[in-house]
Amino acid sequence: MTCVRHLRLIVPWNVEKHGLIATPEFFNFCKALAPLPRFSWEAEEFDEENICTSSGEVADDDDHPLGQIITSFCHSNTLTTFHFSGVVFPLDILKATPNLKDISFYRVVECLIPRLSNGTLSFQSLPFHLWRARFTAAESVYEGLIAFGDIFSQLDELAMTSFGGESRADENLATLVCLPLGTLRTLYIEITDTRACKLFLPPDVYLP
Repeated sequence: MTCVRHLRLIVPWNVEKHGLIATPEFFNFCKALAPLPRFSWEAEEFDEENICTSSGEVADDDDHPLGQIITSFCHSNTLTTFHFSGVVFPLDILKATPNLKDISFYRVVECLIPRLSNGTLSFQSLPFHLWRARFTAAESVYEGLIAFGDIFSQLDELAMTSFGGESRADENLATLVCLPLGTLRTLYIEITDTRACKLFLPPDVYLP
């Protein structure tokens, strides 16, 4: 299996906490594959208890079998490309991926950020610098990542698409136009409501 370069892990909604994910055979199979340079994770339904601790950190102990599998791929020097599709994305997954260059997110409603014991958000620094980033109906993840501006310092290609035309999404797209990315060569933004976007652009940026 040393020639495998990319794993696409699909976790359907009907996989229960102690079902297939917890079996030794599946766990050992994933451990034998990891680490890989490219990893895709499709979570049709996010089982938070099966992945995260109460503070929102991604756990990899015996009580979190899926967390063990995910961290075996994501907490790696080898991983350069990561794709995620699902309702909730735990941002803590990316804390130990120093060579990540290419990310994409699809239909993510909530970005789960770890919290301290007093309930405040815990923004741990992220160790990578991106070349490509794509957010499709995943403004929540973009909002979670934008706090770490340094990860976009080497960005060459950025794409952002919003579904549904909600005003909040258009506000986020408007801020993208103004991102100070010195190395950015390709920018793709799909704006569903330019009127709403104009309301949040600074005066020196013009939309027809």
